[in-house]
Amino acid sequence: MEIYRHVGLIEVGNFVETTGIQLTNPFFGASDYQTFETEELINSSLSVRLDPSATLLARSSQNVPLLWQTDYQAGRFIFFNGTMMEDPLEHALFFVGLSHTDPMLRPILNTKITALHGFPFHSSDERNISSSMTDRDYYRNIFWAELQRVEAKYDLNYVMATASPSLNPQLETSAYSEDLALYGRETLRSGGEVAIISAPEKQQEGWYKANSQQLQYALPGLTVKTVLATSPLDETWLNKSFSDVTVALGGTQFPTMQEDQLRLPSAPSDFTNTDLTKWYTFNELVSSGLISTQIMPQTVTSEEGGEQFLASFKDSHEMQQREVPWLRSTKASDVADNHHFFNGSIYTKKTDNTYTFTLDEGSDETFFYFTTPIPVADYTDCQLESIGPGLYLVKSESLSFTIQLEETI
Repeated sequence: MEIYRHVGLIEVGNFVETTGIQLTNPFFGASDYQTFETEELINSSLSVRLDPSATLLARSSQNVPLLWQTDYQAGRFIFFNGTMMEDPLEHALFFVGLSHTDPMLRPILNTKITALHGFPFHSSDERNISSSMTDRDYYRNIFWAELQRVEAKYDLNYVMATASPSLNPQLETSAYSEDLALYGRETLRSGGEVAIISAPEKQQEGWYKANSQQLQYALPGLTVKTVLATSPLDETWLNKSFSDVTVALGGTQFPTMQEDQLRLPSAPSDFTNTDLTKWYTFNELVSSGLISTQIMPQTVTSEEGGEQFLASFKDSHEMQQREVPWLRSTKASDVADNHHFFNGSIYTKKTDNTYTFTLDEGSDETFFYFTTPIPVADYTDCQLESIGPGLYLVKSESLSFTIQLEETI
């Protein structure tokens, strides 16, 4: 029993299956990303009872402790009681635990990316969605208009990822080409970008050539820098038609730089399971300071379904605005500029209660999370904003900056 007390326990029982996660305190400023009540968040956990000296950080929906901290001599233990960290998409509690240790600085991307998967597409001139207008007119006058309002309100920069409906596009005007020109120009004008969708495995050669021709017909002079990876990428065929592509959305669970290509996660938003979508968004935010999602407008089959789709889309951005109002909206192709997240080195020097951080090379803007149990007293050569309990957003354009903590007795 004595060993249990050293790790913050007074009773240990059998293994039980738990679901859901509740943080005892919000990680960010608001409480939207604090409770995740979904049966799809499963852990195999020990039934335990904490010692009064331990501090509970997270529990399951069944009130089983999942994460706690306990001090031992001059150090501190952080314990996770579960199995979900086998999945790279579910490491958030690891970073929550780290935030309760010594002061720590780690680079983040500080960006949100919203991809429109398969838009525009060859929509019908029949009245399948609405009895008062054709499907094409519905998307142009109702759906797209509302997407633009959401984009303006929440400062989004859409990645319009499209694919030609024909492997033999013609210069003559077509409905798809007209829509691509209209939506493409408006997306570019509002600060977004046009991307292509990766080729099906058996159409690699003709796919990229056809899409390159189609884009040049509709948007002459366009440079494409991003591909939405919905299938394995054959970079040989991709580069023959789109040699400027440097970013692939999808096909990875964590942002990585592979040679000269940036790989960013991107998963379809599931508006039918709000808490699960919240959990995955929270994981991205906590681990890398990124939200990268995609929506699929072509899944709308009725006016009522379109209203529900757009309402859920707006609600998700309203939640993000409350929780992380500081998060930047950027083009996917601009994320590669963040050297220190992917390849950089940070050197730390601690003198009493002052931390000096030195970067290996300069950058226009570099963002970090700084976590500390001790409040910040002062800082130099950086901008610092409190964004949660013991959590700060740091922005620096200097090679070196300093953060001073309050003195402790």
